This record gives sequence, C-alpha cells and structure tokens, in this order.
Amino acid sequence: MINRKRNDSLKTTEPSGRRAAWSSLTDIAHDPQVRFALENDAKLRVAENVIRLRKKRSMTQDELARKAGLTQGKIARIEGGDENITLRTLERLVAALGGRLQLNIEDGLGSRARLAS
Repeated sequence: MINRKRNDSLKTTEPSGRRAAWSSLTDIAHDPQVRFALENDAKLRVAENVIRLRKKRSMTQDELARKAGLTQGKIARIEGGDENITLRTLERLVAALGGRLQLNIEDGLGSRARLAS
C-alpha cells in the first residue's frame, strides 16, 4: 500500500505492518548510482533511440521490421527493452532507419573513447 505524505515522499506499508520510507521519485532519479545504471543500460538506450527515429521517420513497427528483415514482434521487444540484440541486428536497424551508429565509452571523469560507424 502506497501513501502520499506531506513532504511528498512515498511511503509503503510492508506486509509486517512496518513502514519503509522511500525518497521521492525525483530524488531517486537524481541519485548518482541510479542515473549511472540507467545511462549504462544499453537495451534501454537502443529502445529509446529506435522509437525516436522510427517515429521521426513516420514508420510503423511493421514497416521497420520489413525494411530491416525482422519481425514486428522482434521490433516490439527491442522497443520494450526486452530483447538482447546482436550488433548485426543493431546495424540492420540503423540502416533501415537511415541513421548513424555512435557508441561512446566514457570514464568517470568524462573523457571519451569514441567509436563511430
């Protein structure tokens, strides 16, 4: 059971009846460890970019699938972040979307080793 408190924090009641305090979603989103995990989630990054570019191109999932030689179901799983795709599949998606692939690996201080294709 989730209750909204005056300080806008989320509180939950555990089955034991104890209360466990959670930071607000804003606090969680700004937590460096959470941000690091989200920023390094490759499947999430691929999903966001495929959706964004597919919509920009006014393509349906089915149209993208046909153009990339994949199934609509596979496109849906990729866009849902549920598919562990190969680099070959990623290249096919990029080509079908008329995009450009950029992969960055950064150290904790922000300097970059950049790979582009």
